[in-house]
Amino acid sequence: MTIPPLAGVQAIAASPAAVRVLVHAANVNAVAFSPDGRRLTTASDDRTARIWDAATGQERTRVVHGGAVLGVAFSPDGRWLATASGDGTAVLWGLS
Repeated sequence: MTIPPLAGVQAIAASPAAVRVLVHAANVNAVAFSPDGRRLTTASDDRTARIWDAATGQERTRVVHGGAVLGVAFSPDGRWLATASGDGTAVLWGLS
């Protein structure tokens, strides 16, 4: 089922859940939740991928590339984070 854009915005605005603002120094290109839903990662033109605590919005980890980070993905077990960058690299990061 596809939710029309306006309906999605209205649903978010009406939600009683707290909203977290996760800030980068440039555009955010991608977002992914960890398999357990406890972490969220963002990829940005500021050359970083950041892992956030999904419940608190606190930054937990930051990785840096030589170019904009264009994509991020957690492994199915949540132990690895893959990042892809405009600098021509893809990196697999081990998470604890």
